[in-house]
Amino acid sequence: MRGHDNPVLLAHEVLSAATLGRAAIAFSEQSPAAICGATPLWPGTYTIWAFGTDVWADVAVDIARYALRTLKPWLLGRGAHRVQCESRFDHADAHALLERFGAVREGVLRSYGRDGADYFIYSWRKADVLQQTEHSPTQTCAVAS
Repeated sequence: MRGHDNPVLLAHEVLSAATLGRAAIAFSEQSPAAICGATPLWPGTYTIWAFGTDVWADVAVDIARYALRTLKPWLLGRGAHRVQCESRFDHADAHALLERFGAVREGVLRSYGRDGADYFIYSWRKADVLQQTEHSPTQTCAVAS
């Protein structure tokens, strides 16, 4: 848990935690703009996460590609049967993207944020995604199937 807002310390902490999983930094004009990754919670269950700077929109497509092309196969190769993520209640664009990639909103985490904000929890379950893929072969899932 972070008790600070120092971006340099945050970057170090995130990259250290990512050694347990997988992560990548997206750059905009040679400056870090966002980071995205996956970290194991326990065997077969992972959390995915992403956050960024004010220029997040400049790299959003790159982050989505990374999730699809790198994180998804990495998670499948490790036997993920569930991947989940939390998204702040007022990040409507993030919710739309998660749902577009097949995530299911499971519930609300009340007063979950550092500032007491609510968060939604989303997940992909292997059985659900495989069933969706069988019925619509052109559908794309973001992270786990």
